[in-house]
Amino acid sequence: MNKIPPLNLRLDTEGDSCIIIRLSFANPEARTDHADAHTLSGSPDPVNAELNRRAIYLAHRIQDAIGQALPKAIIEAIPSFDAVGVYYDLDRLLHVEHANTDSNDSTNNNPFAILREALEQFAYTELNAFDALNYATATAPGKIVEIPICYDLEYGIDLPDLSQELGLSIEQIIDLHTREPMHIFMLGFSPGLPFHGLFDPKLNLPRRTQPRTELAPGSVGIANRQGVIYPFATPGGWHIVGRTPLRLFNADAAPYTLYQAGDKIQFKAISKAEFLSQQAHYGTGER
Repeated sequence: MNKIPPLNLRLDTEGDSCIIIRLSFANPEARTDHADAHTLSGSPDPVNAELNRRAIYLAHRIQDAIGQALPKAIIEAIPSFDAVGVYYDLDRLLHVEHANTDSNDSTNNNPFAILREALEQFAYTELNAFDALNYATATAPGKIVEIPICYDLEYGIDLPDLSQELGLSIEQIIDLHTREPMHIFMLGFSPGLPFHGLFDPKLNLPRRTQPRTELAPGSVGIANRQGVIYPFATPGGWHIVGRTPLRLFNADAAPYTLYQAGDKIQFKAISKAEFLSQQAHYGTGER
């Protein structure tokens, strides 16, 4: 089992309905020997897979403990690269949880302080347990989700420029992009958008200097050895290599997305004819 450096936790309040638990290594220079522990120093998007594993693990444990070891006022816990956002119902926290406190205990009758202390203690306990577990047990892999991608130049609009900049053929770029499953670090920016990676170092390049004001839904981008898929028409500064016909977010479905943080994405190249056929199918709202 790998020796993992000690962790620091910092809890920040965001507005009146969220507490963010931020994770960092006590020693910023700490390194591990695990093959998936990458840190892209100098990149605008640094990723440390060790911290991300812990953030995902902690979010799941918080979610499982709502109403048991943790207050019922908590709605959900959402992981990011190296933090967990814990959202709670303010009215429930003020009225229900406060009613359950001992009014004679002046040091322990502030519902915000109670929630914060409960989260901090829970996080330290769970993260210590994580590091005590067998590494493979603590980081059990999520499911692998296959995502079909059409790399036709109509959709992979940046492939010619990437080919020149990276010194690779378009076929080599597609091969590297589809070669192995990519870990989902977090969902963010827009509903259902997965930040994933890390790709082969040959695909390491910064984001576009000039972001586009709108990208088509399903556009697949890469930058800094990471990738994103845009579920909706949104602005974006990533290099677009293709497009998927899948509907990645559906508010009327359960679950809303095809994947979650901790899962893996396996890209599969499809032809333009296959793309158009699948697009017609998924355009009905089915998955």
